[in-house]
Amino acid sequence: YRIVVALDDQTTQVVGFVNSLSDDVYFAFIPMLEVLPAYQNKGIGKELLKRLFVELSSIANIDVLCDKELQSYYEKFGMMKSYGMVFRK
Repeated sequence: YRIVVALDDQTTQVVGFVNSLSDDVYFAFIPMLEVLPAYQNKGIGKELLKRLFVELSSIANIDVLCDKELQSYYEKFGMMKSYGMVFRK
């Protein structure tokens, strides 16, 4: 398990985070990338992902499940569309 957090320099408030679950060898899954609305479009999400990808650099497969409108965002990081199934409650 890994988490990368972004803090506001002045208030030390958490303004964003990304986390991953991994077996530390073959597979990692990124369930969440979140940035507070007031801090969006400032490169914070991009920096969080870049730092997480450095930590996951030895992992063979990294998956993220995202809404269709976010696919192009993740493609900028070299991720590819994939198809699968999910069970949610």
